[in-house]
Amino acid sequence: MPRRTGRVVGGIIFMTGWTLVHLLLFYLFFVSGVLIDLIVGMLKTIFLHGTPSTNAFSKVFAWADLLLAGLIIVGTAGVLRGLAMFWDRRRKSLKRIFWLMFIAGVALELWALFTLVGNALTV
Repeated sequence: MPRRTGRVVGGIIFMTGWTLVHLLLFYLFFVSGVLIDLIVGMLKTIFLHGTPSTNAFSKVFAWADLLLAGLIIVGTAGVLRGLAMFWDRRRKSLKRIFWLMFIAGVALELWALFTLVGNALTV
């Protein structure tokens, strides 16, 4: 069965849009996380100036790598979903891999969020 041009173009538009949305989400989440880390760090310094700091610099931004990995995985999963729009023979397996990658990426993003909040709440 020949591929229809509309489905191919739709799949390419979906892949491009999905990737650009996740690139934008990374920058928005990263900047907001950095701002939260800086503000909480300043507040800890002001209000808890007598206690030694237990957070090293590498621990403060430990969430950034998890966020980056999660958004890369979810962004890449969109390519597979876009391919499934017009690749009829592999549609079922592409959708299955898409959902596995999507769930894994969201789990990493949630782990990054919990790491950020956990670091913010430690003295």
